Amino acid sequence: MSGNANRIARVVAVAALAAVVAGPWTSVAHAQPTPCPGASCDVIVTVTGSRAAPVVAVSANELKMARGQRNVVITWKLQAPDYEFRADSITAHTAPPSGGKLTTTSQAWRDQCTTLNHTATTYRIRNRNTKAGPLFYNVKVFHKATGTPVVLDPAIINDP
Repeated sequence: MSGNANRIARVVAVAALAAVVAGPWTSVAHAQPTPCPGASCDVIVTVTGSRAAPVVAVSANELKMARGQRNVVITWKLQAPDYEFRADSITAHTAPPSGGKLTTTSQAWRDQCTTLNHTATTYRIRNRNTKAGPLFYNVKVFHKATGTPVVLDPAIINDP
């Protein structure tokens, strides 16, 4: 390997190691986590933009559980009159990693999160918060008239 190629390989290796040491939760939207300080918390879900190019957003792109708080109930509240939640609106983000966004296995999600109930405008889960680290998930809302889904992939940060 040439000198330049060797230096480039070392820089890439150091960058990769730094990403691993920093932890996967540092890659989520580069924002400060929103605390969920008690036994329950709400996340507001909105949809903006046009019908042709809708954008879903949440009030907590990273929702951080309080240390030691078990069985936290998280309620997503949809505030978009043309959209609705369905049975699969809150699920583990299992797509291949891309753009710094990591994934959560379905099993890891099921080990921590249980769906309690949902309506067209609310979706509730119970998060056990017994294993540290991020749970990457999808928020998927559906246009009422067309059924077209709009998806966002935020994270829950557990802190047992």
